[in-house]
Amino acid sequence: MRRNDPVVHVGILPVFIMLVVFSLIGFAALSLTSARADDKFTEAYAEMNRAYYKGISASQEYQASLSKELSGLYLQYGSNPEEYFAKAGGETIEATFPCGEGQAIELCIRVLYPAKPDGSLFEVLSEKLVNEEVFDYDAPLHVFGADGP
Repeated sequence: MRRNDPVVHVGILPVFIMLVVFSLIGFAALSLTSARADDKFTEAYAEMNRAYYKGISASQEYQASLSKELSGLYLQYGSNPEEYFAKAGGETIEATFPCGEGQAIELCIRVLYPAKPDGSLFEVLSEKLVNEEVFDYDAPLHVFGADGP
Protein backbone atom coordinates (compact mmCIF):
# COMPACT_ATOMS: atom_id res chain seq x y z
CA MET A 1 0.00 0.00 0.00
CA ARG A 2 1.00 3.40 -0.74
CA ARG A 3 0.72 6.19 1.73
CA ASN A 4 -0.55 9.58 0.71
CA ASP A 5 1.72 11.56 2.99
CA PRO A 6 3.13 14.60 1.29
CA VAL A 7 6.87 14.37 0.91
CA VAL A 8 8.84 17.54 0.35
CA HIS A 9 11.87 17.06 -1.78
CA VAL A 10 14.30 19.89 -1.17
CA GLY A 11 17.35 19.85 -3.30
CA ILE A 12 20.75 21.21 -2.45
CA LEU A 13 20.37 24.29 -4.66
CA PRO A 14 17.50 25.96 -2.70
CA VAL A 15 19.31 25.28 0.58
CA PHE A 16 22.48 26.81 -0.82
CA ILE A 17 20.59 29.89 -2.10
CA MET A 18 18.98 30.40 1.32
CA LEU A 19 22.40 30.13 2.99
CA VAL A 20 23.82 32.74 0.60
CA VAL A 21 20.86 35.11 1.19
CA PHE A 22 21.19 34.85 4.98
CA SER A 23 24.93 35.41 4.74
CA LEU A 24 24.38 38.52 2.61
CA ILE A 25 21.85 39.87 5.13
CA GLY A 26 24.32 39.29 7.96
CA PHE A 27 27.16 41.03 6.12
CA ALA A 28 24.86 43.95 5.25
CA ALA A 29 24.00 44.40 8.94
CA LEU A 30 27.68 44.30 9.89
CA SER A 31 28.48 46.81 7.17
CA LEU A 32 25.82 49.26 8.41
CA THR A 33 27.05 48.94 11.98
CA SER A 34 30.62 49.56 10.91
CA ALA A 35 29.62 52.57 8.80
CA ARG A 36 27.72 54.10 11.73
CA ALA A 37 30.73 53.64 14.03
CA ASP A 38 33.05 55.18 11.43
CA ASP A 39 30.69 58.15 11.08
CA LYS A 40 30.67 58.77 14.85
CA PHE A 41 34.46 58.53 14.98
CA THR A 42 34.84 60.91 12.03
CA GLU A 43 32.54 63.48 13.63
CA ALA A 44 34.45 63.32 16.92
CA TYR A 45 37.79 63.67 15.11
CA ALA A 46 36.48 66.61 13.05
CA GLU A 47 35.27 68.37 16.20
CA MET A 48 38.64 67.82 17.85
CA ASN A 49 40.39 69.33 14.81
CA ARG A 50 38.00 72.31 14.76
CA ALA A 51 38.74 73.02 18.42
CA TYR A 52 42.51 72.66 17.87
CA TYR A 53 42.59 75.08 14.95
CA LYS A 54 40.36 77.50 16.85
CA GLY A 55 42.97 77.51 19.63
CA ILE A 56 45.81 77.98 17.12
CA SER A 57 43.89 80.86 15.53
CA ALA A 58 43.39 82.51 18.94
CA SER A 59 47.13 82.14 19.60
CA GLN A 60 48.03 83.79 16.30
CA GLU A 61 45.53 86.60 16.85
CA TYR A 62 47.09 87.17 20.27
CA GLN A 63 50.55 87.34 18.71
CA ALA A 64 49.32 89.89 16.15
CA SER A 65 47.74 92.09 18.83
CA LEU A 66 50.86 91.75 20.98
CA SER A 67 52.98 92.89 18.06
CA LYS A 68 50.84 96.03 17.65
CA GLU A 69 50.90 96.68 21.39
CA LEU A 70 54.68 96.29 21.65
CA SER A 71 55.18 98.49 18.62
CA GLY A 72 53.20 101.27 20.31
CA LEU A 73 55.10 100.78 23.57
CA TYR A 74 58.42 100.95 21.73
CA LEU A 75 57.42 104.23 20.11
CA GLN A 76 56.46 105.65 23.54
CA TYR A 77 59.17 104.18 25.76
CA GLY A 78 61.89 103.24 23.27
CA SER A 79 64.51 105.37 24.95
CA ASN A 80 64.13 103.61 28.32
CA PRO A 81 64.38 99.76 28.19
CA GLU A 82 63.37 99.24 31.84
CA GLU A 83 60.15 101.20 31.41
CA TYR A 84 59.49 99.47 28.08
CA PHE A 85 59.74 96.01 29.70
CA ALA A 86 57.68 97.14 32.71
CA LYS A 87 54.84 98.37 30.48
CA ALA A 88 55.09 95.24 28.30
CA GLY A 89 54.49 92.99 31.32
CA GLY A 90 58.02 91.69 31.78
CA GLU A 91 60.59 90.02 29.59
CA THR A 92 58.57 86.82 29.20
CA ILE A 93 54.84 86.49 28.65
CA GLU A 94 52.90 83.27 29.02
CA ALA A 95 49.39 82.75 27.67
CA THR A 96 47.05 79.77 27.49
CA PHE A 97 44.36 79.22 24.87
CA PRO A 98 41.75 76.47 25.27
CA CYS A 99 41.42 74.15 22.31
CA GLY A 100 38.90 71.47 22.98
CA GLU A 101 37.91 69.33 25.86
CA GLY A 102 40.77 68.95 28.33
CA GLN A 103 43.45 70.48 26.09
CA ALA A 104 45.04 73.89 25.73
CA ILE A 105 47.80 75.61 23.81
CA GLU A 106 50.49 77.13 26.02
CA LEU A 107 52.40 80.00 24.48
CA CYS A 108 55.62 81.38 25.92
CA ILE A 109 56.98 84.62 24.42
CA ARG A 110 60.18 86.54 25.12
CA VAL A 111 59.77 90.30 24.72
CA LEU A 112 62.72 91.78 22.85
CA TYR A 113 64.13 95.29 22.93
CA PRO A 114 64.94 95.97 19.28
CA ALA A 115 68.01 98.00 18.30
CA LYS A 116 65.98 99.79 15.62
CA PRO A 117 62.23 100.50 15.28
CA ASP A 118 61.62 97.88 12.58
CA GLY A 119 63.35 95.05 14.48
CA SER A 120 61.69 92.02 16.07
CA LEU A 121 59.61 92.90 19.10
CA PHE A 122 59.16 89.37 20.46
CA GLU A 123 60.29 85.80 20.00
CA VAL A 124 58.10 82.74 20.47
CA LEU A 125 59.96 80.43 22.84
CA SER A 126 57.40 77.64 22.81
CA GLU A 127 53.93 76.88 21.57
CA LYS A 128 52.73 73.49 22.67
CA LEU A 129 49.57 71.48 23.10
CA VAL A 130 49.09 70.28 26.68
CA ASN A 131 46.52 68.05 28.37
CA GLU A 132 44.79 69.75 31.27
CA GLU A 133 43.12 66.60 32.57
CA VAL A 134 44.95 63.78 34.29
CA PHE A 135 44.08 60.40 32.81
CA ASP A 136 43.27 57.70 35.36
CA TYR A 137 44.72 54.47 34.01
CA ASP A 138 42.95 52.40 36.68
CA ALA A 139 39.46 53.58 35.71
CA PRO A 140 37.35 51.00 33.85
CA LEU A 141 36.56 51.56 30.20
CA HIS A 142 32.95 51.24 29.07
CA VAL A 143 33.30 49.22 25.91
CA PHE A 144 29.73 48.13 25.24
CA GLY A 145 27.85 51.27 26.18
CA ALA A 146 27.46 54.03 28.70
CA ASP A 147 26.37 51.67 31.49
CA GLY A 148 28.91 48.94 30.81
CA PRO A 149 28.30 45.41 29.55
